[in-house]
Amino acid sequence: GAVETPGRCDDRAVGGGLSWWLTSPTMKEIPSLVGLSEGEALNVLDPLGFEVTVSTEASDTIDAGDVIRTEPAAGTVINVKDPVLLVVSSGPAPRELPELTGLTVTKARQQLQALGLLLEEAEPEFDETIAAGVVLRWEVPDLPTLVAGDTVPKGTTVQVVASAGPEPRAV
Repeated sequence: GAVETPGRCDDRAVGGGLSWWLTSPTMKEIPSLVGLSEGEALNVLDPLGFEVTVSTEASDTIDAGDVIRTEPAAGTVINVKDPVLLVVSSGPAPRELPELTGLTVTKARQQLQALGLLLEEAEPEFDETIAAGVVLRWEVPDLPTLVAGDTVPKGTTVQVVASAGPEPRAV
């Protein structure tokens, strides 16, 4: 027959209890973290035990380093073992420089403003063929080698040189 050893627990019962405890669902609500810095958000999530992954995304409205959203969204109740994605702003997306040559200064300014870029007018130059007020050339003063299609941060100044029309002649 089987010999019982007094004072010993059944290993299967201990193992079974441990495995139930490890797989027992612990449901928690995702807190609202929008607008907090990445560090503040992680300080809120870490004690809750969530498995957090951080990714970045460009945003014109949320400062770089601050939380844009969580996936799943705040208020969602999930198992703490389920992953939570913390989406953090990398700041404004780069703007693609448009071609401004041949546009009127007014149209060039409208295009740049729509992109969050600034227009600065340089001294106009006389031109025999291009009408006054039309952009002859442009550049980004800080990076004069940039051309249309290159990208710059929001708020970059673009300097345009407009035509002053034909040079006056002495009669």
